[in-house]
Amino acid sequence: MSKNLSSIGNETPIVNGQEETNKKKSTRGIRTTTETNFLLTNKFDKKDYSHITKKVKVVGFVSDKLHYTEDMSIFKKYDANRGVLSAGVKKILNSVEKSGKWVPEIVKVNSNLEVISGQHTINAARILGLGVYYAISEDRTPFDLITSETVTKWSDISALTTVADSDKLSAKFLKFYLDVNKSLRKNKDYKAITISQLMAIVYKTPRYVYGLKANGGAYLLGTLKDFNPNDADTRKIIEIVSYAQKRCIKPGIKRYPFLIGLLDFIFKNNVDLDRLRVKMPHVRPDAGKSEDYYNHIKEVYS
Repeated sequence: MSKNLSSIGNETPIVNGQEETNKKKSTRGIRTTTETNFLLTNKFDKKDYSHITKKVKVVGFVSDKLHYTEDMSIFKKYDANRGVLSAGVKKILNSVEKSGKWVPEIVKVNSNLEVISGQHTINAARILGLGVYYAISEDRTPFDLITSETVTKWSDISALTTVADSDKLSAKFLKFYLDVNKSLRKNKDYKAITISQLMAIVYKTPRYVYGLKANGGAYLLGTLKDFNPNDADTRKIIEIVSYAQKRCIKPGIKRYPFLIGLLDFIFKNNVDLDRLRVKMPHVRPDAGKSEDYYNHIKEVYS
């Protein structure tokens, strides 16, 4: 980081004649990576789970055979299951379009071929004219259907770390992300930024602040363009965004629209970043939309 950027936090906003202190909980110390073993012990969270094993009932499969079909008409609606969401089917179709691959989840059905899990997969397969694999499970109660939906979602850092194993540009971006946050944590006026926020800055695309999922999923990582991690302006914008999140966003302000307004102002104008850095302590907007934050920052900057 450039040494001359440290002055960004030197001015403390004055409210009603008193210095205003930030009451938000500090994120200092939060790790940007998570290391886990592939096989966790039964006491990974210092709790003994052995009592569960003694009384649990296993809902298994009728056989170990995996079936395949391209005829979606054989499947039936399971009355206890939830309805099909068009958004869920669209998500699968978008994923196939972007990746060029059909990687269907295994559909679970009961002995009557009523769908326990995989309704959206079946609908996507029908639209695409592709087949699915399915397994015949023991029947399930409505409560079983709900409680079995325990999928752990991939975080942005997990996705980037995985892609970085085989993609040099993603590996470069991952290193940049870790280096940036390591540097930011040295100053109490800065808040660690997310992968999506860093992407928004590096690639001058404010909407990226909403995350990978909102911008095409992890496939976005496969379309990254090369960048210069030592670019002075990029570093300045990183610190401005980091400072803004720690010191300028008061309760009631939605972070993403605020960052959209801030980055739009930076990218759409010939902004003197050093001047904006000095002005940031005076940015204290009221709740509004991204354009409201844009106008407020513009007014303070002027």
